[in-house]
Amino acid sequence: MGLMFVRDQKSSDYHINPHEFGHTFQNCLFGPLMLFLVSLPSCIRY
Repeated sequence: MGLMFVRDQKSSDYHINPHEFGHTFQNCLFGPLMLFLVSLPSCIRY
């Protein structure tokens, strides 16, 4: 949880970058509340 994301360069799905960048934006927006507002609900959902 921070201002960057790490991804495998060999992955062929280029839709991952915008998705992960969205999480980076959420981290900036929510800060420490990201865990409770986004991450935990996502884990519970899946």
